[in-house]
Amino acid sequence: MAEYGAYRRSMQYQSSSEIIGVGQIALGLIVIILAGVATWIMLLVLGAVLLIRGIMDGYSALGIKKEKSFVPKISIAVLSAVTGILLLTWPQAGVAIVSLFLGALFIIEGIYKVSVSVVEKGIKWKHVALGGVLSIGLGIFIFTQWPVVNFWLLGTLVGLELVINGWSITIVSMAVRKNESHGAHA
Repeated sequence: MAEYGAYRRSMQYQSSSEIIGVGQIALGLIVIILAGVATWIMLLVLGAVLLIRGIMDGYSALGIKKEKSFVPKISIAVLSAVTGILLLTWPQAGVAIVSLFLGALFIIEGIYKVSVSVVEKGIKWKHVALGGVLSIGLGIFIFTQWPVVNFWLLGTLVGLELVINGWSITIVSMAVRKNESHGAHA
């Protein structure tokens, strides 16, 4: 059976990777729904979500400590957590600063997803690559709008990125599980 690489090992490390994927989708939808509420509530929600996501991604990275992709994956986790802490600590901070962090996070994560999926071509690699391209697109969109990104739009973009990331994790996890169950019956 073909080796699926670091991404697969990372997914296997988390016995609950489908739950993590669905959880990120749910968090993303919550963020999208709450995008129109008062600015300070949105910043607190975004901060908590990004901090939780950073913790989830950091936990995921622990499964691939000796892989080459560990540094980019842990960097994404740290950037997400730092962005979350920034929002929780200074909710009145300008949206311009927050948008720079989020744009960088989306672009770095997108590059990671595309490069890992194209190099390793594991199960559902095209879905992972598409998720990466969409993340890069969201990051570029934020930078092209900078510094004039309103709070509602920024929240919607964060929610979309969480849905994309959760979708990617869930699709790959389900495919790996399906492939392994077919392999066990063969």
